[in-house]
Amino acid sequence: MSVTAIEATLDKSAALADTRASLPELIVVAAALKAHIADLLPAAETEADGLWRGGLEWCGLRARLDIARRHTSDDMPLSPLSAQVHVALLRRDCEWLLERYGTALTGVAS
Repeated sequence: MSVTAIEATLDKSAALADTRASLPELIVVAAALKAHIADLLPAAETEADGLWRGGLEWCGLRARLDIARRHTSDDMPLSPLSAQVHVALLRRDCEWLLERYGTALTGVAS
C-alpha cells in the first residue's frame, strides 16, 4: 500500500461526502479505507508498545487506536445517511493514521 493510493481513497471518500453517493459506492470506499487503516495500525501499535503503559500519552494513543479499530470492525450501515457517516468516520481515522504513521509505509508492498 502506498501513500498515494491512500490519498486517492481519501480524496474519493471526501468527494462522496459532498454528493448523494449510492450505498454500493460507499461500501467500496469503506472497504478500501478499512484496508488502509489495517496497513497503518501496526506502526501505531508499535509506538504505543514503546510508551510507558498507563501514562497519559499511552492512554490517549490507545484510546484513539481503539476507536479506529472499532470503526473498522463495525458493519456497514444500510441506510445511505448512516453509511455516509460511517465512511466519514473511517476517513477521519485513516487521515489521522496517515498523517502520523504514513512514513512507516515506505518499503511496504502495494
